[in-house]
Amino acid sequence: MTNWPKRTGDEDRLQEAHGKAAISGLDRWGMIISGICVIHCLALPIATALLPFLALGLPLEEWAHPVLLGIALPVTGIALLRGYLRHRLVRPAILGAIGLALIALGTLVGNDLKETLFTVMGASLVVVAHFLNWKRHHETQDMVP
Repeated sequence: MTNWPKRTGDEDRLQEAHGKAAISGLDRWGMIISGICVIHCLALPIATALLPFLALGLPLEEWAHPVLLGIALPVTGIALLRGYLRHRLVRPAILGAIGLALIALGTLVGNDLKETLFTVMGASLVVVAHFLNWKRHHETQDMVP
């Protein structure tokens, strides 16, 4: 019979800390992606209006929003799901889902003011959701012995 070494409490805490770091990293990326979306939606119309010659070099609306949404969906979904499973706070998940739905709606309505409004509101909600998830993650991290 083999005597395997028993796990120490330090190894358990190290493994738990690694899981927390993954959650925190996903929230950080979610906030960055949503922030890029907000900047894109606000800066593009202003830059286009003020500097028409820049319009050719800026990201085209046809691909920018679907690509950003395609990145935001899995990052936000995984981060908020993992956060919920850890701390059972449902508010970040609900805000994130509403935010992603608004971004998707903005992508579907076309290139006009409605698209910008839906996308900015949605991305702002996603940033808030990630922030709440991140904040709760760090609060619960401090409680772990």
